[in-house]
Amino acid sequence: MKIQQQVTNLELSKRMKELGVKQESLFYWVKGEMIYGYEGEWSIKESDKWFIFDHEVGKKKWEDYCFEVDGGDIGTTDEEYLKWDKRVKKAKKKMREFIYPAYTVAELGELLPSGIKGDNGGKAYLNLDKLENGDWEISYSEPIERCTVNPFKGSLVNAMAQMLIYLKENNLL
Repeated sequence: MKIQQQVTNLELSKRMKELGVKQESLFYWVKGEMIYGYEGEWSIKESDKWFIFDHEVGKKKWEDYCFEVDGGDIGTTDEEYLKWDKRVKKAKKKMREFIYPAYTVAELGELLPSGIKGDNGGKAYLNLDKLENGDWEISYSEPIERCTVNPFKGSLVNAMAQMLIYLKENNLL
């Protein structure tokens, strides 16, 4: 199974960031291109392409990796280095605008509550159902009444993301 099938899609990841969902994940959608260099070193170059990045590669966070910066080398003098370092910091800041957590099913399972207040005043519990066509349906329901919250369908990870967005948008968390 490809990693793209195991994490939230880019559209849902963007929406969750807008809604203030916790911005920690094992994977991230990153806008740019990975440029591989000498002895396994690499950098991220600006681009219109999106890729999924594992932020724990080599036990570093994505911010610890170098970014390709227009304007040349590090330089040989302190002044040249400081100019270069300033450009790197600016590039990293700009890149943060184009990074979105790509949540896994396990991460969303931790974020979704086991229950919410139901329509009839009782507790509505989280339900995950696999449909015959292979899609997943996620909903909250009270023990007697089904579908307190309209079900969301699709891949398990994206159905869970849609539910989390719904709960945030409707102040149900």
